[in-house]
Amino acid sequence: MDIKVSRAFGCSLDTLNDNLYCACADGVMRVFDLKTLKHVTTFQKPPPLGSTNVETGVKKIKVANSQASKFSDVLAVIVDE
Repeated sequence: MDIKVSRAFGCSLDTLNDNLYCACADGVMRVFDLKTLKHVTTFQKPPPLGSTNVETGVKKIKVANSQASKFSDVLAVIVDE
């Protein structure tokens, strides 16, 4: 399976919801169906390093993203059953 990231650091199984979570480089978190390994979703990236997405009076969070943006790697996935 090609998850289209440079590296994957960890995976976690959620047997309650039948999902496989993959923690990857550059802030990418991918979710797959545990039985078929079909891609379910990709979580939104966190804010780029050195910036924040918290602004006074703003209700909707928007992550600024450009080619120059650097994101921290996702090193762990915690699934609470």
